[in-house]
Amino acid sequence: MRSIDFFKKPGLAESLDWANALISLNAKGISTEIFFDTASVLLKHKEDIERLKSLDMGGIIVHEGH
Repeated sequence: MRSIDFFKKPGLAESLDWANALISLNAKGISTEIFFDTASVLLKHKEDIERLKSLDMGGIIVHEGH
């Protein structure tokens, strides 16, 4: 994610907040749906969230079993 050209790239604080959000949701893995539903914890600007949603997520999300 840090290699994507966002207005404000997620840093350590956002990564920790995201991990806490996943724990709170009792997420057993990261599906595309969970990733997009929690993207606002990683990305603070609406434009960045929209950019993320427009990208091919195959290279970012590794599905369980791969």
